Amino acid sequence: MMLGKLLDEIPVTYPSYEDPNGKIFTRYGLRGAPSTVYYDASGKQTYLHQGQYLDRAQLDADIKRYALS
Repeated sequence: MMLGKLLDEIPVTYPSYEDPNGKIFTRYGLRGAPSTVYYDASGKQTYLHQGQYLDRAQLDADIKRYALS
Protein backbone atom coordinates (compact mmCIF):
# COMPACT_ATOMS: atom_id res chain seq x y z
CA MET A 1 0.00 0.00 0.00
CA MET A 2 1.32 3.45 -0.87
CA LEU A 3 1.84 5.86 2.00
CA GLY A 4 -0.76 8.31 0.71
CA LYS A 5 -3.47 5.65 0.77
CA LEU A 6 -2.37 4.44 4.19
CA LEU A 7 -2.51 7.97 5.60
CA ASP A 8 -6.02 8.37 4.19
CA GLU A 9 -7.06 5.35 6.23
CA ILE A 10 -4.92 5.99 9.31
CA PRO A 11 -4.24 9.73 9.66
CA VAL A 12 -1.32 10.78 11.87
CA THR A 13 -0.63 14.07 13.63
CA TYR A 14 2.97 14.37 12.43
CA PRO A 15 4.55 14.86 9.00
CA SER A 16 5.08 11.67 7.03
CA TYR A 17 6.58 11.60 3.54
CA GLU A 18 6.92 9.32 0.57
CA ASP A 19 10.37 9.40 -1.05
CA PRO A 20 10.03 7.83 -4.50
CA ASN A 21 13.28 9.35 -5.83
CA GLY A 22 15.35 8.67 -2.70
CA LYS A 23 16.20 12.34 -2.05
CA ILE A 24 15.28 12.22 1.64
CA PHE A 25 16.90 8.80 1.99
CA THR A 26 20.18 10.14 0.55
CA ARG A 27 20.12 13.43 2.46
CA TYR A 28 19.91 11.71 5.84
CA GLY A 29 22.17 8.79 4.95
CA LEU A 30 19.43 6.31 5.77
CA ARG A 31 20.08 2.58 5.66
CA GLY A 32 16.48 1.48 5.47
CA ALA A 33 12.89 2.20 6.20
CA PRO A 34 11.15 3.10 8.34
CA SER A 35 13.28 5.85 9.80
CA THR A 36 12.29 8.58 12.24
CA VAL A 37 14.04 11.96 12.40
CA TYR A 38 13.56 14.05 15.54
CA TYR A 39 13.82 17.83 15.80
CA ASP A 40 13.71 20.14 18.79
CA ALA A 41 11.52 23.25 19.03
CA SER A 42 14.16 25.36 17.26
CA GLY A 43 14.24 23.03 14.25
CA LYS A 44 17.60 21.41 15.06
CA GLN A 45 17.86 17.70 14.30
CA THR A 46 18.38 15.90 17.60
CA TYR A 47 18.22 12.22 16.70
CA LEU A 48 17.81 9.78 13.84
CA HIS A 49 16.22 6.42 14.64
CA GLN A 50 16.64 3.90 11.84
CA GLY A 51 14.35 0.90 11.71
CA GLN A 52 11.06 0.15 13.32
CA TYR A 53 10.17 0.66 16.93
CA LEU A 54 9.54 -2.71 18.52
CA ASP A 55 7.26 -1.31 21.20
CA ARG A 56 5.29 1.81 22.00
CA ALA A 57 7.27 2.48 25.20
CA GLN A 58 10.52 3.01 23.28
CA LEU A 59 8.81 5.32 20.78
CA ASP A 60 7.29 7.34 23.61
CA ALA A 61 10.66 7.54 25.39
CA ASP A 62 12.39 8.82 22.24
CA ILE A 63 9.69 11.42 21.63
CA LYS A 64 10.09 12.71 25.19
CA ARG A 65 13.89 12.66 25.04
CA TYR A 66 14.53 14.04 21.55
CA ALA A 67 11.46 16.05 20.56
CA LEU A 68 9.94 17.38 23.76
CA SER A 69 12.97 18.12 25.92
